[in-house]
Amino acid sequence: MKMPAWSFLVVLLITYFNVPLIEAAFAIHERPKLESRILGGSSATISQVPYQLSLRSDGSHFCGAAILSSEYALTAAHCIDPSLELSKVQVVSGATFLNAGGSVSAIQSVEVHPNYNRKTMDYDIAVIKVRQPFTMSATVAPIALPRAGLVASPGAEAVISGWGVSTAGDDEDIPNELQRAKISISNFRRCKLHYLFRMRVRITERMICAGTSNTISSCPGDSGGALVVNNVEVGITSFGPGPCGSSQLPGVYTNVADPELRQWISSKTNGL
Repeated sequence: MKMPAWSFLVVLLITYFNVPLIEAAFAIHERPKLESRILGGSSATISQVPYQLSLRSDGSHFCGAAILSSEYALTAAHCIDPSLELSKVQVVSGATFLNAGGSVSAIQSVEVHPNYNRKTMDYDIAVIKVRQPFTMSATVAPIALPRAGLVASPGAEAVISGWGVSTAGDDEDIPNELQRAKISISNFRRCKLHYLFRMRVRITERMICAGTSNTISSCPGDSGGALVVNNVEVGITSFGPGPCGSSQLPGVYTNVADPELRQWISSKTNGL
């Protein structure tokens, strides 16, 4: 007896994902919690990632960012909450520890992408202009940006860094020392299907996936930090399935090389 086409698709999906289709398609009754998520990293010094910034509100670290030039930095749009008082935000460069060292700059202005969607996390990108220019050194340096359309290949080694949660399931475990880890760029099509069938989340061309291990990932506090391949920022830490480190799904990063986003960055940074 010939198998109906739809039945073949069901079998194919179950085999491909190695998860029950019922769980993938129907077990989630509410939209999953999405959180920006470095779990499983090792201690690092700022000289290893001199582009890394700490964004702080009233002295408390809440997000990362990356230096683009002496005036500009790149971060995630979801880090710039509408209720955030920019006058109270400090941009700290050149720091390995949250409680010591580094130089502080105030924010002059912030540009959040006009199409940013807080529910879907699409267009999760923002440009910061600092009031006091960064002084470049061995511990403070810009990260290069990719050419438009030049997306990192699946399997490419990437570096993530930040001061995010370092223990799975513990959103209060914020390390004082900078953390750094290596992960791999994920297959975009596979990531897209995993998120669609298992989480009911749409992955767009303005996103890139990386990391498939629940022992190494980005966590709360790492948001806005750079995903770096060959010394080029290919992504911005955006979101992943919560709680941090509990899933085999890859993390999702804003795709900096997307032509639309790359053009927008250039328009907001005097041609960078």
